[in-house]
This record gives sequence, C-alpha cells and structure tokens, in this order.
Amino acid sequence: MKRRNISVATAVLMLFAAMLSGCVSTTEKTTENTTEKTMTLSTFAENNNALVGNIGTAYIYDSDSGEDSMSIVAITTHEKFKDEAIGNDEYNNAIVIEFTGNGSTAGKLTSKVYDKDGNEITNFSARIFGIPATSKNYLMFYTDNSTDTSLTGAKYILIDGFNTNKNNGKSRIVFELAK
Repeated sequence: MKRRNISVATAVLMLFAAMLSGCVSTTEKTTENTTEKTMTLSTFAENNNALVGNIGTAYIYDSDSGEDSMSIVAITTHEKFKDEAIGNDEYNNAIVIEFTGNGSTAGKLTSKVYDKDGNEITNFSARIFGIPATSKNYLMFYTDNSTDTSLTGAKYILIDGFNTNKNNGKSRIVFELAK
C-alpha cells in the first residue's frame, strides 16, 4: 500500500474551502430565519398590555349611563362589503366586526389595526354603527378606493377603553384576523 503525501498548501486550501462552504450555508439559514419572523398573538398582547379576546365573550366598559358590554360575534374581511340595511354604499377592503351591545356607546372605545409584525396601520377609514331593525352592530375599517391595499396586511385589531376592574385588569383587548 502506497502512501500519498499531500502538500501543506493543498491541505490548507481544502480546509479553507470546507470552512468557506460552511459559512455560506450558515448565512443562508440566518437570512431565511429573519424573513420568516412574525409576531404571535400572545406576544402582541403582552407587548401592548392587552387581553387576548375571545369571540362571544362580553367585555365591560364604562358609559355615561353606567356600564355597557361589547361581545364580538364575528370578524370578517371583504374585498367589497355592502349591507342593504346600512345603505347602498360599498366599502373596499373592509374588516367588519359584528358585535352585540350598545352600538351608540361603543363609540367611546378606540380601535387600532396592526400588521403581522405589530406595526400600526393608519391609512384607512373607520365607522361604527348599529342597525336597530336587525339588532346588529358593526365596527368597520375600510379603504376609500379599491386600489388602496393598506388593510391587506392587517393581522390584529386592538380595542381600548374597557373597564380594568371587569376585564382581568386590562383596558385593551386584541383580536386576531383569520385569513
């Protein structure tokens, strides 16, 4: 059996190539991990001192007449939204929150919309209204034209103004949009 001698230069070159290929794959993994980073609902709630909201749960807030409650019935997203009961207007890129409770006093609550990374989205219109004939109340976020995609990245709705003594010490409640 013959023994081959590898020159020191060849060994160093092979070692350097092996190290370099390891560096390249590490860099690729790091790049992939940072692009996939998104905030979870519980992290968003913790960062905003908010309670994670549940559909169907009544949350108490103070009104001029004492206490009122709001219970979210459904949260839906629509490319176009129109409800004959509220008129003939068509709303673009709408996030529609249907709730029970007093629609006129729920206007005391404030609402904000956030993307998946927890950044506030501000380029939209909002409206809250009740339909007495159907007992439906809506909180709606929408854009003024169909080409405005501001709300497409919406992930979280944060509603503020609830009674901290009645809602586990939190005045803010966050809901996640399911898409």
